[in-house]
Amino acid sequence: MEMMKRVFVSFNTDLGKIEDSFILAMSDDSTGLYRIGEDVEKFCGVSESEVIEAVNAGKDRPDGAVIYGMCNIMNGGRDIYFWTNGNRLIGAINKIGLLPAIFEQVSHECTHLTRKILTRHIAKSKGASLENEEWVKFDFGAGSYNWPGIGDVVDSNPLIQIDEEVFATSLGLVIQETITHFMEMYEKKYANGKDTNISRVLNRIS
Repeated sequence: MEMMKRVFVSFNTDLGKIEDSFILAMSDDSTGLYRIGEDVEKFCGVSESEVIEAVNAGKDRPDGAVIYGMCNIMNGGRDIYFWTNGNRLIGAINKIGLLPAIFEQVSHECTHLTRKILTRHIAKSKGASLENEEWVKFDFGAGSYNWPGIGDVVDSNPLIQIDEEVFATSLGLVIQETITHFMEMYEKKYANGKDTNISRVLNRIS
């Protein structure tokens, strides 16, 4: 069974005010990824049938999942998502601890997520629609599917459109918006009413 929630982000950067949302989702194994929306397979490029076969063969384990996490596009380009394999997350928690495992997963996927959020913002500012694949295919200066680069924004390299400091600041703010929702989702889905330490952590940071 999948657990899903739409999370909204809103913050100011040198690129302007960023306002967007994404689907945060968690499933019990890798096959759940394909149930969170339409055309997940099309955009992520990982064959659903091959994943189902691998899961049925016992290759989706707490110490090594077929897919641990994914941040990508779905629903015709209208939505972006951050999905996690809960069973694999539990394996990481058992191995390295609650907070290190959660922070590693959230920071990793939020790096991908932040790039998509900033790319969508830039595409929208240039007139592209976010309701379909137009923003995905948009030509930012190097042809379709070549999204804006991250680094030092200088006239001599027009493909670098996201300043590194802007990206780092945006990433921190996206993580800030995401982390509590992620921890709450994990607790609701897997704690089964037990004291998991997450409640105490949430109380301290709320």
